[in-house]
Amino acid sequence: MTTPRNTPKTGTWAEVLADSIAPRCPRLTSLKVRFPHIILPQVLTHRVFSRNTSSSRAIPVARLIADVERDPFIPREWRYSADRGMQPGEVMSAEDAEESLADWTDALRFNRGRARKMAKRGNSKEHVNRILEPYAHVSMIITATKWKNFLKLRLDSHSQIEIRDLAEAIRDAMAASTPHEIRIGEWHMPYGDSSDRMQSAACCARISYDSHDGGKATPKANLRLADGLMADGHWSPFEHQCCAGINPAHRGNFAGNWMQQRKIMEANE
Repeated sequence: MTTPRNTPKTGTWAEVLADSIAPRCPRLTSLKVRFPHIILPQVLTHRVFSRNTSSSRAIPVARLIADVERDPFIPREWRYSADRGMQPGEVMSAEDAEESLADWTDALRFNRGRARKMAKRGNSKEHVNRILEPYAHVSMIITATKWKNFLKLRLDSHSQIEIRDLAEAIRDAMAASTPHEIRIGEWHMPYGDSSDRMQSAACCARISYDSHDGGKATPKANLRLADGLMADGHWSPFEHQCCAGINPAHRGNFAGNWMQQRKIMEANE
């Protein structure tokens, strides 16, 4: 049994934040994506991605509960178990699919109630939010030059349907975007309207709380956050800003002559 996909801005989606190309620097694309938490381990296996992700340790319990109530992850297709291997078996009958949906939503309501009870007791976010994860979505910023392997594996008909939905969303978002041609010495920067690399890094870091799109952080607060990230050695938000260079010395996990801000900063320590 297959149900319709969720509407835009709920469920799984992808949007391009920055898309650049330069001499000897292949297409570099930064996207914000949203997808079910259950496939996060599969996404993390793709090591050519630079990424920052919303965190169960950072998001307030009340906000995650509200998000799960507004837009819970519910499988859109139910299948029987296969005898062996990773792939599931045949699509379930309408009766079995209906019962599976009822079981899933019952578990969702139970865990949501327990999360409220634990939060009222004072349990930490890093534990309370875990029991909501099967029904939650995560937001992630991904920057990469190498997408071929991800799309080949995850668009395959044998891949899990939820990660296939994500791969389709990324493919379609990139197909609809035209890379901006920049010159040597110019920068690729998601959330880079101010042309300030520290502001861009701070905005990428705020995905941990899934709150950076709210527009409430001041430039001063962003600089304070960026300084704190550098002082503590949290370098991943600085991987999304890249300068078109003349050699591959600081490209990190990207192809071509892109100079990753993280690698430049680490070299200057």
